[in-house]
Amino acid sequence: MSKIASNFKGFLKNINKKKLSAYLFLILYMTLSLVIIIAEQPANIKPNPVWEASVTSPDILRQSFFITSDGFSLEADLLIPVGGNASKAAVVFLGGSGNGIYQNYAPEFVEKYIQGVLLPRDMAVLYINKRGMGKSEGNWMNNDFQGRADDAYAAVQYLKTHPSIDPNKIGLIGHSQGGWIANLAAYQHEDIAFFISLNGPTRTVLEQIIDTYRWDFECQGYEGEELEKKLQRVNKSKIMWGKIGKYFHVGGTGHLSEIIDYDPREVIANIDTPGLFVFSEYDGLVPPNANLERFDEIFDGILPSNLNTTVISSANHSFRLIDGFCDFVDFYDTSIPQSEELVTELNNWLSNLGY
Repeated sequence: MSKIASNFKGFLKNINKKKLSAYLFLILYMTLSLVIIIAEQPANIKPNPVWEASVTSPDILRQSFFITSDGFSLEADLLIPVGGNASKAAVVFLGGSGNGIYQNYAPEFVEKYIQGVLLPRDMAVLYINKRGMGKSEGNWMNNDFQGRADDAYAAVQYLKTHPSIDPNKIGLIGHSQGGWIANLAAYQHEDIAFFISLNGPTRTVLEQIIDTYRWDFECQGYEGEELEKKLQRVNKSKIMWGKIGKYFHVGGTGHLSEIIDYDPREVIANIDTPGLFVFSEYDGLVPPNANLERFDEIFDGILPSNLNTTVISSANHSFRLIDGFCDFVDFYDTSIPQSEELVTELNNWLSNLGY
């Protein structure tokens, strides 16, 4: 050990300050590069065997392929009910934020509320993975809401060419962040037949972030001036990191800079497509009262006839039944019952729309 120390001391004596600075800069550069590379890698999430089993049935024709959007190949699965109409209505499902694949979404969510509702109605379901997730090319952290909406519409365009799909009956269903994307794409493309937003915000991205922190802080017991000061600090911090991300576009910080300024008010105010906005009574991420107030603000309390809203009783963000806003449960806990009310609401709305 003493020989190693002696050799290192000799190395330092023989190296001049310029060379030492160069070595240190090289080490710093390589370290920073490694951090950036790691931060830019989407998580490697494996398909859930439960979902795989749910789409393996003699009653379902499953077709796996890739859809091209903006030069990227996106992994997709189309589920077509066997029998029924030769030309079927179809829905593209759009998941929430962050790392995630449709083959391993919130446990039992797509199985119950997407496949479980649509397939028995003789409606096909198309899933697509975000850029960089599953087998999709690209990186979702380098994509903004417009990019996601473009990806969704690329899926719609694919369905229009499919021999088993009615090109005039293709809709979108988005959950959480996917709700923002569903109504954005529907607003931009009149040939999308309908959209459903499941706990998708009507507020700005920054407002939604603050709503989430408010929920967390209030459930910790903060209130009044102390609560507002904490929220102001969060607000300033998120704005700062959003600005930093525009110049240092890496990982989550870079992605935040892509979406933090998004405001859906123009979309909601001008969309003509039939749409259903579903909220959950105990959703702290997308609190129903704050999001419903946005409709009152936009429409002066009179909702246009093409839009409907509903609030699911006792449900959280993933439509599990809980006891209150501060009943923090694991979204992946399948022992907590799912909402049957949501199933009923979806079926009734689709029936009223003629599907």
